[in-house]
Amino acid sequence: GFWPLTVDADDLSRILDPVELSERLVDDAVACFEGREGELGADTMREVERQVMIRIIDQRWRE
Repeated sequence: GFWPLTVDADDLSRILDPVELSERLVDDAVACFEGREGELGADTMREVERQVMIRIIDQRWRE
């Protein structure tokens, strides 16, 4: 998948409150992000963030 989820579809399907679902997914994404930052280091992660932002801005500008 796009990132290694710690929750599966069955877990998520039991969450009926949209706010709780959103919080669960955001918490999972943040945990994954922090883990990746630990692997790569903060400086490398900031460079990755910068490159992603530049790519998105460039794509939007072209549209």
